[in-house]
Amino acid sequence: MELENILRSWEKHFFAKQYHDVKLDNIANDLGIKKPSLYYYFTNKRDFYLQTLRFSMKKYVKKLRSITEQNNLWSFIERYLDFPSKEQNLYAIAAQKGYWDDKEINSIINMWRQVINTDISNFFKQYNIKPITWFLICQLLDKLAMDNCIDGYCLEYSVDEITQELENIISNNER
Repeated sequence: MELENILRSWEKHFFAKQYHDVKLDNIANDLGIKKPSLYYYFTNKRDFYLQTLRFSMKKYVKKLRSITEQNNLWSFIERYLDFPSKEQNLYAIAAQKGYWDDKEINSIINMWRQVINTDISNFFKQYNIKPITWFLICQLLDKLAMDNCIDGYCLEYSVDEITQELENIISNNER
């Protein structure tokens, strides 16, 4: 069995449930393997989570960079809102929800958040959007995700509605 397949399965489970609610038996069943086979790749559940989080973060950054290379503000906003749910991306939820008491996990999340913030800052500079404006946009998007999320990622407002409001904010703020 490929490690990437195992990590995808873990990511799906950790995305949908809290850490303590994810069961090794369920992962093994999804993969069609016996539970002890999982320990070939991981030492314990925490190790499963850490490796899955790293796997998820790399996917998140790769997707973010592919979107920012398109130089399209509205594609960026749509990705920001849709990617976590479409891809069931664990990192997006962990970064937005921040529900970990574990210092190592928080330091990993924060390290990657700095990388992402640098990428986002560089992206917004090309639009001459003030740093405070893009900071507020990202805070708003994170807040939407946190307020509208229960056991997963779901938005109360459509991406089109949010995009339209952000377009109004940007055009009014940049005059």
